Amino acid sequence: MKKISTKASIYFLIAVIAIIIVINIFAPLIAPYDPTATQMTLRNELPSSVHWFGTDGLGRDVLSRVIYGGRGSLFISFFATCLSMLIGIFIGGLAGWYDNWVDHSLQVLMSLFQSLPGLSISIAVVGVLGPSNYSILIALTLTGWSGVARIVRSQVREIKHKQYIESARTYLPSVFYLLFHHVLSALWPTLAVLTAQRMGRMMLSISALSFIGVGLQPPTPDWGVMIQDAKTYVIQQPWALIAPAVMICIAAFCLTRLGERLRDYRDAQMRTMENM
Repeated sequence: MKKISTKASIYFLIAVIAIIIVINIFAPLIAPYDPTATQMTLRNELPSSVHWFGTDGLGRDVLSRVIYGGRGSLFISFFATCLSMLIGIFIGGLAGWYDNWVDHSLQVLMSLFQSLPGLSISIAVVGVLGPSNYSILIALTLTGWSGVARIVRSQVREIKHKQYIESARTYLPSVFYLLFHHVLSALWPTLAVLTAQRMGRMMLSISALSFIGVGLQPPTPDWGVMIQDAKTYVIQQPWALIAPAVMICIAAFCLTRLGERLRDYRDAQMRTMENM
């Protein structure tokens, strides 16, 4: 029953994430209004049949902005996660394979990046490069790869001594072939878990950067930007803040929880195989 429950929750979380992605992809067809169109005569309108989530301080339709709001965060978090995973896998794989100065040097590099406060470094990088999608992508990639590298390193050090790896060495293939074809192919379940969890954290980081004014910039209809805009009118229009905040929580929770449930399912599968 536990395995069925775990699989059901995984399917449910994937369905929710898929719905959020589809809504954002087809936002121009779904949104009832232009998310950047201002109408000062409709400022701070209450939720109604015309504007389901009301309007913000500039008369923009909150529902339309919520529908568009995940586009930037999902796009940047996806590519930042992919880049940080690739860097982490490469560096962690090399560090785990070698037991000499390569491992020691890369461990120092990983420790250095892990010791830095991620949000502060992201703010500094975006401040130097200027607020843009590319600067946010670079900032999140720089602060996100070290944790992946450390996990990959520990997994590679364990797997490289297995019998099938030792057998593959007799054919004298290159180190990179052994590492990426044999060793890392066994890490796909772990990498899938890390990818889901990292993407959820990336979305929270992007929203935090947008909220403090160094992430995505107004009038971009982004969830973090919406919260930053709505904080001035939080008493008059709480719906303009609650709606994007709820969407951030749902998206980040589902991605993070998906990673946890995938980990649970993987552990259950491994225990089953060990007991056979």
